[in-house]
Amino acid sequence: NHDFGNEISIGFWANGDPAFLPANTSILEGKDSLGNRVVNIHFPWSNERNYWDCGAGSGYDRIDELATAAEYEGNWHQWTFTKNASTGTMNIYLDGTLWLTGSGKTLPVGIVNQFRLGNSVTGNYQWAGLIDEFSIWDVELSSTDINAYLNTKIDAGHPEFANLVAYYDFDN
Repeated sequence: NHDFGNEISIGFWANGDPAFLPANTSILEGKDSLGNRVVNIHFPWSNERNYWDCGAGSGYDRIDELATAAEYEGNWHQWTFTKNASTGTMNIYLDGTLWLTGSGKTLPVGIVNQFRLGNSVTGNYQWAGLIDEFSIWDVELSSTDINAYLNTKIDAGHPEFANLVAYYDFDN
């Protein structure tokens, strides 16, 4: 259980498997105690769109964009998904550069009770590929912080280290 309040950031390196993508996938999903979707990233869906869903309650805010195959498969890329309900902004960064932004997204992030990496909480929509340096934060990371740690492991020197909720470097 973690209460994210109004802000969240999720970052990871990904290299999708071209033999299986695009397909209906969720690279991660988190739900509340009632089974409502709180966070979800379709990466990509079968229509080659990346969907970033986030928000407490029975609905959620969403931004989505068509991705190229080179952005989600056969190459390593760093992706960061952020939300700040106070400002109403949801962002997606690709390799440290703003890839997509949305405004008017004011549903709070809220509490995540269940979380699954690599597919949905129910085990559907398995993502095919490799993941590295996966992190979840209860703050909106700035583009400066995203870029400063783009090719560096997260450590206590990170300016938002106190807001790091989970970190998997997958080195073991």
